[in-house]
Parts: sequence; C-alpha cells; structure tokens
Amino acid sequence: MSYDRAITVFSPDGHLIQVEYALEAVKKGTTAVGVKGKDILVLGVEKKSTAKLQDPRTVRKIVQIDDHICMTFAGLTADSRILINKARFECQSYKYYYEDPIGIEYITRYIAKTQQKYTQSVGVRPFGVSTLIVGYDSKGFPKLYQTDPSGNFSSWKASCIGRSEKPVKEFLEKNYVDEMDEEQTVRLTIQSLVEVVESGEKNIDIAIIRKNKPIEFLGRTRIAEIVKEFEEEKKRKEEED
Repeated sequence: MSYDRAITVFSPDGHLIQVEYALEAVKKGTTAVGVKGKDILVLGVEKKSTAKLQDPRTVRKIVQIDDHICMTFAGLTADSRILINKARFECQSYKYYYEDPIGIEYITRYIAKTQQKYTQSVGVRPFGVSTLIVGYDSKGFPKLYQTDPSGNFSSWKASCIGRSEKPVKEFLEKNYVDEMDEEQTVRLTIQSLVEVVESGEKNIDIAIIRKNKPIEFLGRTRIAEIVKEFEEEKKRKEEED
C-alpha cells in the first residue's frame, strides 16, 4: 500500500507521510523569525525579490489578523492565505458575539485546530504552512506562538520557521536574553536574519508590535544602518583575532 497517498492512514512505523511532506514544504519556505522582548514583539521575515513590474505591496508575509494580533508564515503562500482569512473571520465573529477582542491563545488554538483537522479528513491535504503568531494577552503580556502543519502549537520566547530554521534557532538560543528592551529585540531579530538572507537588508522586513499601538514596519534606511553596524563590529573582531 502507498502510505504517502493516503492522508488518513498511518504508515507501519507510525507516521502520517502527508504531514511530513507538508513539513518539508515549510522547510523550503522563506525564513521568518519572531522575538519577544520585555514589553515588545518583533517579527522579521525574508522577503523574496519582486519582479520589476510587480507591485511589492501585494507581497506581504507579515499580516494583521486583529488589531492586537499579527502573524507571519513559512511555506505555501496560497495555503497561508486561507488560514489568514479563516483566522480573521474567527476574530471578527468572536468580537461580534462576546463584544471583547479575541485572546491570543484562543486564536492560536483555533488556527492549530484548523490545521489538525486537515490531517484527518478525506479529500483534503494538510496545510503546507507553519505560522508565528504574536500579540498581547488579557494582562498585557507579550506572547509568541508557533503552529505547525500537524496542528501542534507551542509558546516561545524566540523562534524561527522556514528554510534556515536550524542555524537561526541556534543563533537565537546563543544570543537571546530575558527582559530585552525594544532596541535589543529589534537588533537581535535583524542580526538573526542577515546571515541567512540573500542581498542582506534589501530582502528583510521587520515589524514591531507594541501594546495598544498600530503595527510599525521598520524603515529600509534604519535596517541598513543596523546591518552596517553588525558588519563593522564583525570586521573589528576579525582584525583583533
């Protein structure tokens, strides 16, 4: 029997092969990083180069799903669009019925449940997408969650998804410290991306999510300044050695 063609059948060694294929699709996606600071959240993504005649505003990897919640992804862009629309609809429905903004953990569970449902239904396939979801809980604390095609989700201080997941996570584990301020959080996010992104700062997008404030995208000039500082610091260390 071909176990890789049957979404609802386990292989003899206990795997759902289609889910593993979906994870491979995520590993081929562009890199996305999320970092949680003391009272700040930062998302950084590797942005694909756009064609000369293409409108770059139509290519966004960092999106809002509610006023206080943002999300990015790695994997199949078309699949992510479906998840984003479902999440936005759930946020608006929750607000309509309960007259309160949706909780960050609630919407994360909803997205993970949607992904899991597509691993056990006939006639569909798993979403080839992992997501990073950031926002503030009811007590005002910043939260960062990650979901996977299997439907699993977990909370993180800093995480990475996409094709450079392993080296970026190793870098974050080595350099992350608790209670980072805004500047430290932004710099760590950019530094974790600049080593693995082609064309450096030109293909990096950074979004800053502050409590009760609109999402802010860091300007290209500021990103270039920070990258230049990293390069100069790296050069000094090499000369000292």
